[in-house]
Amino acid sequence: MKIKNSKVLKNVYLGKECFVVPVKQQVESAESEVLSDNAEKDKELVNKEDIINQAMSEIERLKEDAKKDGFELGYKEGMKKAQEEMEIREKERLQIFKENILRIEKENREYLDRIEKRLEEEAFDIVVKSISQILHSNVLKNIDVLKERIRAFLREIPPNVEIMIKVSEDDIDKFDGFELPVEVDPVLKSGDFMIKTDLGFLDGRIKSLENDFLKELERIFE
Repeated sequence: MKIKNSKVLKNVYLGKECFVVPVKQQVESAESEVLSDNAEKDKELVNKEDIINQAMSEIERLKEDAKKDGFELGYKEGMKKAQEEMEIREKERLQIFKENILRIEKENREYLDRIEKRLEEEAFDIVVKSISQILHSNVLKNIDVLKERIRAFLREIPPNVEIMIKVSEDDIDKFDGFELPVEVDPVLKSGDFMIKTDLGFLDGRIKSLENDFLKELERIFE
């Protein structure tokens, strides 16, 4: 076979039946292509790794930011919730304190009311007993005191009114020479008297005087 150089392709020999490329050049060309392809692949692989690394870094950053934001949010919400719970508990404690104060005031007021009522009752009883002892003592049975009481009643009677004084049988002898007529009433006790007039009776009994005192005391202690 006769080989000639190709007029069109360099380093390519044109044979009668085919083109012949030198083996060395074929190998060099193949190696060049392989190296080029490997370089491209390596470059592409590097780019992909960079992208992946950047993506992973971004993901980690986002995670950290989310964690930080979540922590801050949780902290703020936790503090807010704790503050709200503290306020609620403080209000509850304040309400309980107020209720206790009101309860104590009510109990004290009720206690003081009971004490005051008891003291009033005791004071009333003491005054009643004292008055009763005084009225039923010999003071009012003294003839001078009895006559003065009668004169005090007489000063309240209008002039020109017929008058009859009634006393007990024990006291009648002590009215000899009295300025007005006096007679015995068997119902009356020593120290008692009644004055009969055209207008009615004036009651000077010690028991009536005691009842008048009691009514006045009841009015005072109401």
